[in-house]
Amino acid sequence: VNLQNRSLFALFYAGPPNRFLATISELETLCDARQYDFTLLTTQDMIPGLASRGFTTTPFGVLQTLDHLDAFTLEGGQMRRLRYYVNRYAQLGDCRLHEYRGNTDARRQDLIELIHKWAAHRGNADSVADQTATLVSEAVLPHQIFLVERKERLEAALVLSPAGLHDGYLLDLEFYAEDVPA
Repeated sequence: VNLQNRSLFALFYAGPPNRFLATISELETLCDARQYDFTLLTTQDMIPGLASRGFTTTPFGVLQTLDHLDAFTLEGGQMRRLRYYVNRYAQLGDCRLHEYRGNTDARRQDLIELIHKWAAHRGNADSVADQTATLVSEAVLPHQIFLVERKERLEAALVLSPAGLHDGYLLDLEFYAEDVPA
């Protein structure tokens, strides 16, 4: 959920299916009380429930999924672009990826600094960086955070959030060091 300029934007529902409409109702009530515009980006299987509540639905964008991510390899013909970027980065040498484990992770301070530097480079206020760094560095399940290191230096952090879609995840946030090759 993102709240900005009297608009509430919700991106995918990640809770139990039987609570979807109740959650939408709670968000509607909140928005009505505060005079916010309410926008929800969701998957096609949620449309009937929304239409029954009077929502209009408009197809928008494309959702790309990676089926069987656990079986992904650098071999094969599909997902050439992803493979290209993975291989290109790996050729730089001494690359490592590991899952962030929360407050006890030895890289916690490095993650906070990466977020602050990323925010400063993009012109975001310190308060945004503080809030984001706190939320990300203290994140726990069901989110997954992966740290990319090269030569013992933290270069990127990727935050995956449950998408509520086939037990999948959405690449929710990305943070990169300023000099990471594109």
